[in-house]
Amino acid sequence: MDRRLRFAIRLFTVPLLVLMSTSANADDWLYTIKPGDTLSEICVDKVKFATQRCVARLQAYNAPIKNNKRLRSGTRIKIPVDWLKYPPQSVIAEFVQGEVYFVQPGRTREERLHADAALTMNSKVITRDGSVLLRFADESTLLLKANGEIMLERLSAYGKSGMVDTSIRLERGNATLKVESQDNKPRFEIITPSAVAAVRGTEFRVSSDPATNDTMRNEVLSGRVAVQAQGVEQAVKKGFGTLAEQGKAPLAPRELLAAPAVKVPALLTLPYQLSWSKLDGAVNYVLDIFKGDSTEKLLQSLMLDRAKHTLADLQDGTYTLSVRGIDDLGLQGLDAVRSFVKENLLPAPRIDPLAMNPIADRLHISWPAIAGAKSYRVDIGGDPQFNSIIYSSVVDEHSVMAPLFARHHYFVRAQAIDRHGRLGESGPVAQWTNRVVELWLALAIVIVALLLVLRFR
Repeated sequence: MDRRLRFAIRLFTVPLLVLMSTSANADDWLYTIKPGDTLSEICVDKVKFATQRCVARLQAYNAPIKNNKRLRSGTRIKIPVDWLKYPPQSVIAEFVQGEVYFVQPGRTREERLHADAALTMNSKVITRDGSVLLRFADESTLLLKANGEIMLERLSAYGKSGMVDTSIRLERGNATLKVESQDNKPRFEIITPSAVAAVRGTEFRVSSDPATNDTMRNEVLSGRVAVQAQGVEQAVKKGFGTLAEQGKAPLAPRELLAAPAVKVPALLTLPYQLSWSKLDGAVNYVLDIFKGDSTEKLLQSLMLDRAKHTLADLQDGTYTLSVRGIDDLGLQGLDAVRSFVKENLLPAPRIDPLAMNPIADRLHISWPAIAGAKSYRVDIGGDPQFNSIIYSSVVDEHSVMAPLFARHHYFVRAQAIDRHGRLGESGPVAQWTNRVVELWLALAIVIVALLLVLRFR
């Protein structure tokens, strides 16, 4: 089913009930004042009734706000949802990994967030030991890593135009956004305690760290982002990043570290020692591992101090990894992205010596079938270490008719072969004794003994 159709189905089932409930209860939308905002402008842009009436009602609703033009940046004002010009839209939690929680509007209790849940305006999302991929009405996405917290402040749609008006408050953590292109003015912004990032048709990362004076970092991977703080705006283009500390203007854009060189086989058996080229200027590296063949469904994110890591503990399936360097400002560089398929080697077939039977001049050898095996390789060795192999064959069935040799002991092993032609684990060695040869040897010994007795009699 087409992704947009799936989104529409989810949008008009449970989310519709939530939206109806929100309008009926007249929940408040919390709007964060940006530099230069006035109540008049907010009314024109957001509210559906006359401007003068709107200003007076907003002042009364948000007492003690009295002056239309003296609004402190960062102040949050309340606007009833049923006053809004454009209805709020739901956001879908498309993928949830690990411990992720949300708080519904007007509540304080945290609830566990599950995949396909609908989130409404003023919902809070908190990631602890986990991550979440949010998909918006225009197919834009936000990936929030572990130890993050966001507030969905504005989620409006403009009629049939498909244009959305989205504002996300990032309190802390690291987020990666892919914002769909819009022809008109930017309508997607990320607000942090230190700066605001306004975007249009772009992919970028943004982080907010309360432990370092609410520092915002922004790295642009495609398109352009306008970062504004303290009345100063920096236009950050593809391949550059900036940093803004609370109370300070954003730094001039700095070029991001190049993507490291990394080679990953298309098919992996774990554990696997992954390595990549060291980058000049990198103080650390980030390794992200995603489920599937895209960088959306995050499973693991690791901060590493060296250019290598052992991949382990992944189930069979398709994965995508991205590796990037981090410079001395904490800006993360461009990604090296590689996809691979992880499959374990097939287990070894176990051959029961009692199941080996001589038939005329052949030896019938069989073993239990191995799930996923396309064929099998069977070796007969002259010694337990298989230093000398006297017979080897590849067969499609889980049995073989091997030739009988004038040998006393046979050492037999089998290996499954998967759909990629890879030999599986080497099986335990089964030993079979040729009783016919054993009888002939015994008879020969008896005859030799009798001859010796007769000679010396």
